[in-house]
Amino acid sequence: TWMPEIKDDAGNVLVPAGSNWGGNTASGPTDAAYKNIVNDIAVDPKNPKHLVAAIGWRSGDAYNGFYETNDFTTGPSGWHKLSVTLGSITNTSDVGYTTFAFSKTGDRLYAMVQQPSKINASSSLAGIFVSKTGSPNGPWNKIADQAQLHNSGSALDRKGYGVGVQA
Repeated sequence: TWMPEIKDDAGNVLVPAGSNWGGNTASGPTDAAYKNIVNDIAVDPKNPKHLVAAIGWRSGDAYNGFYETNDFTTGPSGWHKLSVTLGSITNTSDVGYTTFAFSKTGDRLYAMVQQPSKINASSSLAGIFVSKTGSPNGPWNKIADQAQLHNSGSALDRKGYGVGVQA
């Protein structure tokens, strides 16, 4: 199956780009059912060829993180992994399931981010972040967390079901 080039945070290539990659990475087989999950893709309203993708296994993995292409028509070689900081998260492998939303004009990009290192906590929600530049490179500012959403009454909160448990 087709695989993009995947690097760890140090820049080491874990999976080379190519249409026939069938090898394994240090974090396990690349063809495992739970691997290579694209959680979300957002189209930039200012440039429909500019796409942002969130790729992440909810329990964390070296390929987790944000990916970007400035021209999706170039194919696999146009995609690259971004090095982003989301609040206290500086290791992109600790960026899990993420949902993106561009503002209507594209001048802001929002991300609701699950954090794998919190998977066994009452909530794995790292927070809701905004890039006020509209760039997936940030800078990213946290605008809400589990406590804020709970206290605002804007999120489902029942016994045994914490805010953001399915972030």
